[in-house]
Amino acid sequence: KVPYLAPTSWKGSLRAAATRLLGRQLKERLDLHPEAGASPESRAQQLWPQRVQAVLLFGNENEVQARYLNSLIARAMTPSRPGLTKELQIEFEAYLKSRGYRTELIEGRQGRLFFFPTFLNDLGLEIINPHDRRRRVGINPILYECVPSGAQGQFRLLYVPFDFSGEQTGGGPVVTPDLETLVRQVAEDLPLIAETVSELFLTYGFGAKTSSGYGVAADQLPQPGKILLKARLPGDEGEFCSPDWLKKDLGPQDSLEDFIAPPGKLRSPEDYTQVLHHRNENFSRKKRQLYRKVKEWWEAEGDKRYQEHRLMSQRGFGISEFPCLSELPAKARDLAARLQSGGET
Repeated sequence: KVPYLAPTSWKGSLRAAATRLLGRQLKERLDLHPEAGASPESRAQQLWPQRVQAVLLFGNENEVQARYLNSLIARAMTPSRPGLTKELQIEFEAYLKSRGYRTELIEGRQGRLFFFPTFLNDLGLEIINPHDRRRRVGINPILYECVPSGAQGQFRLLYVPFDFSGEQTGGGPVVTPDLETLVRQVAEDLPLIAETVSELFLTYGFGAKTSSGYGVAADQLPQPGKILLKARLPGDEGEFCSPDWLKKDLGPQDSLEDFIAPPGKLRSPEDYTQVLHHRNENFSRKKRQLYRKVKEWWEAEGDKRYQEHRLMSQRGFGISEFPCLSELPAKARDLAARLQSGGET
């Protein structure tokens, strides 16, 4: 008896958020560059590749999704004419077939995103009180279950870039692409996925009654979120996210690394004093209080988190942590840039 969100629910919610995001991006492009929608050739070069990205991530467009995008593009085109929405759909389907994204032998497409169930840790009740239209009073209050504010759950999303249709010369499917193609497509997909997840949780919401304000998550996470990328990235082993209270207590020259000695052990007070001496600082009362706070956090949860972080780095994962959902898109763009600058998947 705990609230539960099925993987199919997550996929539907995220697909809807991605469709709105894609529609907004396509409209902005058409507003800035009207010539992008002027002819089938220009649409094939400037509009359809961006639309195909959503097909690769979520699978074939459903009827509602296709109608929304085609209507939006048709309204942004000048001059618009009756029947243009249907023409755009036929044109896009022909584009998918010509480049190997759709074949007559296989009807469906699963997409590159795989979802997991989420179990929330609290259950509450709300009341709907339908009013009599004539008397304007409620007569039969209805109780329904909900997830109260402050409840927590774990959202997990797996991205597997197994589908590379259209990358072969002349079209056609490719099971194992070259490394350059793989890196390019992963770097293109990561920012879109991250921005869609951020928009879903912070703007659109998930579950029922989202138009009434339900289903929106808090920006600040109870524990830092993680992006794990199966790739060796240039630079450091990945960013380990310090707790928020520590960020407030640290001085301009302080960092979490002052307290942690390789390979991931808390420094003794004597070793920490030596770190301060190298910066011409003393182990003052304020520094002693800070050290005690870090030690308490380290013994409670920091040691476990840090060792998990190191283990994933040693296994070849690029890691980026984010304390707030609003920071997720920027973290994903940074990972994508590092991957393109020399990472190996």
